[in-house]
Amino acid sequence: MAHYFDMGGLRYLLIFEDYCGLAVLAAYLFETLGLAEDSFQYISPISATEHAPSYIVKFPTSYQYCENITGAFTLIKLESH
Repeated sequence: MAHYFDMGGLRYLLIFEDYCGLAVLAAYLFETLGLAEDSFQYISPISATEHAPSYIVKFPTSYQYCENITGAFTLIKLESH
């Protein structure tokens, strides 16, 4: 899922995946969202993560899943051209 939003005059994209991996690949972003490599910038999470620039959210019980809550989140700043 891709969530687009504006904040402080800047445009962002928050990508949710049920499993971390695809949002960190520039080729995937181009193929699925039409984003060229020079049209965005990854925003790394401030808190520690083993999967930067994505942040993983899990419930304590591994089999629990909730769409748009548990999974991997990747924040991207869209460049204005």
